[in-house]
Amino acid sequence: MTFDKTESLIREAVTEQAGRAVDGSTVLRALRRERPRRSMPLVFAAVAVVVAAVSAVVIPQMVRRDQAPPAAPGAVLEERTVLVLGRDEGSRADTIMLTRLAGERATAISVPRDTLVDIPGFGQGKVNSAFSRGREAALSAGASQGEADKAGAELTMTAVGALTGMAIDDYLVIDMAAIGRAADAVGGVEVCLRAATRDPFAQADFREGRQTVAGSTALAFVRQRHGLPNGDLDRIKRQQVFLSGLIGRVTPANAASVLAAVRDQVVTDADLLGLAEGLAKTRGGVRVALIPVGEVVNSTQGAGLEVSPEAVRPFVQAAMAGDMPAAPDCVN
Repeated sequence: MTFDKTESLIREAVTEQAGRAVDGSTVLRALRRERPRRSMPLVFAAVAVVVAAVSAVVIPQMVRRDQAPPAAPGAVLEERTVLVLGRDEGSRADTIMLTRLAGERATAISVPRDTLVDIPGFGQGKVNSAFSRGREAALSAGASQGEADKAGAELTMTAVGALTGMAIDDYLVIDMAAIGRAADAVGGVEVCLRAATRDPFAQADFREGRQTVAGSTALAFVRQRHGLPNGDLDRIKRQQVFLSGLIGRVTPANAASVLAAVRDQVVTDADLLGLAEGLAKTRGGVRVALIPVGEVVNSTQGAGLEVSPEAVRPFVQAAMAGDMPAAPDCVN
């Protein structure tokens, strides 16, 4: 694929900042020097990767497997499978999404946090505990905080890959607390609830119908699971709705503000830019799905969701290969 001069400017601006915070003004200054109108789609793509990574709204860390060779300069990642981990308070990954960029299609498949999976070296456990187990084991062995986070993400990637049958290329670790800042930067995100809900644990208090969430209310919206008919499954649907709304709110007028709002929590490398370029090619937004789950059963970690890899794998393959429904309008 041949890149025009605008795309080269984007690469130069992003590469210059690799390994440190992204300065949105630097990127935009470079873009304004050459054909600003044609530059906007890739700026939006970069913002979309930052705010979208399927509940992936901001990206404090992107860690690649050591085995994966770096992308060649100027190469577009035509197809990429990324595991997105949303880390809330503590060291457990409370949001887990498998995202696939393939040509003009982007698909995100959610894995409920209480899904019971085989965790290498630890036996069966909830999938959201894989991150903390890998992290704590690495810390006990003398690893640094960064190395421990990487170990936790890699263990989760192995467990999810075995469950879904997907070869996962990269993973993103997300600080969920930054969601409010992203929502503020776009002037809030409109959501719709079927009924009024309240959850003191998530500091959530919402009325029925359409409303705009930002800041702490946006964070409460994607965190709440108590008081919902289907608990964590309803929370997943909320995250999908929020994601869709957030992406739709990025405009030429607020793109720089979005970048500025999250710049101190973003680590950028060539692969991230490749993901941005891949997302720029998609049509129709991110399509979403939820893996098939079975009954609630007791486990050593409390109540968990039983799943069958034999049912999950063909479902994931079909979802990644075909059209999936867009995020629902109103949710619980």
